[in-house]
Amino acid sequence: MLGLDKVSRVEVADDADFNGADQIALPSITQEELTRSDAAEQEKDLLLSPLTNADTNPALNGAVVMAIWTSAIESRPDDIILVAGFYDVFEPFYAGLSFIDSAMVAVKECLEKRFPGRGKTLFIQIKDRARGIEPFDPRFPSALREMINTANAVPSLPSKERDICCSDLLAYLEKLSATPKLDENVQKVVSIFEGRINKWQELTK
Repeated sequence: MLGLDKVSRVEVADDADFNGADQIALPSITQEELTRSDAAEQEKDLLLSPLTNADTNPALNGAVVMAIWTSAIESRPDDIILVAGFYDVFEPFYAGLSFIDSAMVAVKECLEKRFPGRGKTLFIQIKDRARGIEPFDPRFPSALREMINTANAVPSLPSKERDICCSDLLAYLEKLSATPKLDENVQKVVSIFEGRINKWQELTK
């Protein structure tokens, strides 16, 4: 919608009135423009476009995104699912947009302030230990260890909230386990972690 994947083109309206003339006036095109029509130059034009400049484009520097976030949580301040859901919305853009890190922190802090002691809040706190770290990153084993340490608070949650947190964690770990060519040692730790969560969830039944 922002046109970030397109190069600007001159368009002529379909209903243009040429008054029955045998000839029509075309936009003037310089020799330089003709010789710069290759894909590499088009890509260069795109990269230099104001739309792709994070300093000037509110959609890339976070202004628009955070305005939407603020408006959403203010309109539904008691909706923990909405607030927590923004974490998953932001996460896929972590590597590509510099403001996403602070946006995800904002979600976590909002949950901690508005919904302390809730299952989804603890789930995001656990998951946040690996914020911006991919499963193949050398830092991931340490992040996973931190996740497990943070998860030790799960048994202290009320029964209903514990069940919610465990369900979210198991879904997250199932997706993590399905990562192609995941390190064997990481896979073993994930399996042990899943077993622990299953036991915690059984306590709620």
